[in-house]
Amino acid sequence: MLPLRLLLAIIMMFYLPISIAGQYDWVIQKLPKNLEGNIDRAAYAVGTIGNQKYLAISTETENGSKQALVFARIRRDKTYDPFALIEYDSFPGLSLQIKNESIYIRSENAHHGTYSTTYQFKLQNDGFRLIGIEKQSMVLSESGKDIWRGESVNLLTSEAIYWVQAIKLDTPSEQSQWEKALERHRQGLPSTNAQTRTVSIKLNKRWYLKDFDLVGFSEDFLCHYFDDNLKFYNSCK
Repeated sequence: MLPLRLLLAIIMMFYLPISIAGQYDWVIQKLPKNLEGNIDRAAYAVGTIGNQKYLAISTETENGSKQALVFARIRRDKTYDPFALIEYDSFPGLSLQIKNESIYIRSENAHHGTYSTTYQFKLQNDGFRLIGIEKQSMVLSESGKDIWRGESVNLLTSEAIYWVQAIKLDTPSEQSQWEKALERHRQGLPSTNAQTRTVSIKLNKRWYLKDFDLVGFSEDFLCHYFDDNLKFYNSCK
């Protein structure tokens, strides 16, 4: 007679794959049959990581009460194999990209300036892990200068580069500089002509795509900043 522990392991071998597959049955029904159809291009992305083709797409949850980000492998027969789902109520200016062997989730909003945050997830041995954050803002200061600032965060090295650039649109050269800055800001790229500070950040956990809190993610570890006068401060507790 087989030991109880071995018997349970054999049973799990038969039932676990079925339960995992059934978990996303409703998701598959909501995914588009044809990605070339009438779909909001900002709300989905397709790309290859390694030798595997992936889909990232925004859709509704099973009961339609919330939105959901779905991440799926695309099989050779063009069917889907979902592996992660993030539910959320609202997420401003959502856009998705799959490039550089990574999945990117980006938000943008405008209120007395323009703001963006991009989260980069890369495939590790234990799943897609958050490895980078790019935060940016462009605001008009009281002195009349446009202040472009950001944080470029590398979670693999536990470092953050804080940067700031002030642009006053008084001359044609400054206008040209501003237009280049605006284009890089739109692309989520940092300034190449900024004042910078690099600091070590304290991390007490890792974040993974499969259970990422898209709206409630805490960035308390980013506790330095440049003010409008380009002075650098540490507000860490």
